[in-house]
Amino acid sequence: YIPSIYQANPPKPTDKDVFIMSRPVTTFFVRYFGGEAFPEWSKVEAFRLARDLYRNNVTETDVTSDWMLVAEYDSPMRRRHRHNEIWLEVREGTEYGIDYQFGVNEELYFD
Repeated sequence: YIPSIYQANPPKPTDKDVFIMSRPVTTFFVRYFGGEAFPEWSKVEAFRLARDLYRNNVTETDVTSDWMLVAEYDSPMRRRHRHNEIWLEVREGTEYGIDYQFGVNEELYFD
């Protein structure tokens, strides 16, 4: 993400492995999780998000399932109360769109 004040003319990356990519507006299903965002834990959280979506009648055809995004919001030095998210992209043209939302930290499924 590039802050809006830099979007018209973003700074050029100095590392050859860093690049700027423009994407259209996209909707994601997102699940919050705490702790460290180790790859194995991220996969578990992605599975939990997919399971909860399925329990709420969201099928695998509604999600772009060939990738997931892991968002880490805290410094690696922060050891407690970390905020991480798993993002699964809503496939374009699904019925959910922007109106299919839940409250912050609200579970998608209640037993």
